[in-house]
Amino acid sequence: MKRRPGRPRHVLLALALVAAFLLVASGTGYAAYPGEDNGLIAFDSRRDDGIGDIFVMFPDGSGQANITSSPGRDTSAKWSPDGTRIAFMSQRTGGNEIYTINSDGSGLVQVTNTPGLFSEDNPTWSPDGSQIAFIADISEIWLVDSDGASPHQVASGLGTIQELTWSPDGSKFAFQGTSAPGGWNVFTINVDGTGVKQLTALPGHDYQPDWSLDGSHIIFASNRHGDPEIYRMDVDGQNQVRLTVDGFGDLPRWSPDGTQITFTSYRTGGPEIFVMAADGSGQTQLTFLNGFDFRSDWQPLKPTSPPADSGTFIDDNGHEFEAEIEAIAAAGTTQGCGPSIFCPDDNVTRGEMALFLVRAMGYTDNGGGNRFTDDDGSFYEDAADKLRTAGVTLGCNPPTNDHFCGDDFVNRSQMAAFLVRAKGYTDNGGGNLFTDDNGSIFENDIDKLATAGVTKGCGTSIFCPDDFVTRGQMAAFLTRALGLTP
Repeated sequence: MKRRPGRPRHVLLALALVAAFLLVASGTGYAAYPGEDNGLIAFDSRRDDGIGDIFVMFPDGSGQANITSSPGRDTSAKWSPDGTRIAFMSQRTGGNEIYTINSDGSGLVQVTNTPGLFSEDNPTWSPDGSQIAFIADISEIWLVDSDGASPHQVASGLGTIQELTWSPDGSKFAFQGTSAPGGWNVFTINVDGTGVKQLTALPGHDYQPDWSLDGSHIIFASNRHGDPEIYRMDVDGQNQVRLTVDGFGDLPRWSPDGTQITFTSYRTGGPEIFVMAADGSGQTQLTFLNGFDFRSDWQPLKPTSPPADSGTFIDDNGHEFEAEIEAIAAAGTTQGCGPSIFCPDDNVTRGEMALFLVRAMGYTDNGGGNRFTDDDGSFYEDAADKLRTAGVTLGCNPPTNDHFCGDDFVNRSQMAAFLVRAKGYTDNGGGNLFTDDNGSIFENDIDKLATAGVTKGCGTSIFCPDDFVTRGQMAAFLTRALGLTP
């Protein structure tokens, strides 16, 4: 009953649906300002080849997928302002060149191949998406049209510079550069190469700037107090505020709606992606590959109403359980499996079951937390603790029962036990309501679920107790158990 590694079908479906959604949700040539929605997170990972590829994932860390898979290093992913393309640096041809690619990994385009330049790196899009700026040969800033036309230099002689980022109003770049008496500091420069201004000057290194999408703040990393931490300042360098303490983090990036920040942290031993609120609170780990994931960037999605008759989700239209899915969404029992999608045909895991039931039943007591040893840092850890405290589950490895097995799929008989305990059903209708569960340890629970009207079985007098439960089927079970109107 183990969950398949990486959930490849889920990932492929999610990427395809997000790509389709972007065709509806995104216009052309708009600037990414707050008020937009948070889409996929792109990031660097060395998990597959030890060198580096570009991956994407949903904002909760699920659905992680490699979209480049090249023999050379791919890094420094930056989303286009309309959220449809990713610019990145690749060494697939030997040198450092800038490429763009669609969010699902299709449509690779080499943007730079400029004679005389040794290295092109750190791409950043213009706010209207028509141009890409990049750092060339360590100390120069160049511009090129997004299709690769008209490459030209706009600034040179800047010393060693890195981490170029374009301001939302299109007037300036921010970057990290060296200055006397040494060390990195944050600078801005006009897009025509004039008006270099140093924003930070404290001892230590200040580096890796990123503009807020309303143009009012810059976040950056600094080791001015020892280990690297995340800071925020006004765009003129004033009012510098520390956001993380003991976060040991760098490479901060704003979310498109301005409410969150992703960053890379070494607190667990190696670089992993974390997310936090814009004030530094609520720090949550998103990747768990022991030192292989870093350098994130967030996809902007243009807000839009869902397509006509699509309801909350766009992947359940016409599905046999669409009404039930929409019912539990309206009740707050599900948030889907990604932006505007529910994944109705994916099998339910124990971790997902825990989230469904905790939201449905309103459980709040987690018994002090850490009730299981195999779910630390998982998206379902708190829900699993609440489920155990409520007496709905003991665990999955009796008699010790210190494991929850959150990635295991749930079959129909186990689902019956979960719901019977959660709802407190006691009437089994006389028992023996189905012919294919005789002798099962869950037979009594199955009969109680049927007597309560939550299930009618899977055929004439049969329940199919060993079949896995899909997310769509789970929506139907929950709708009946909660008395919702589909």
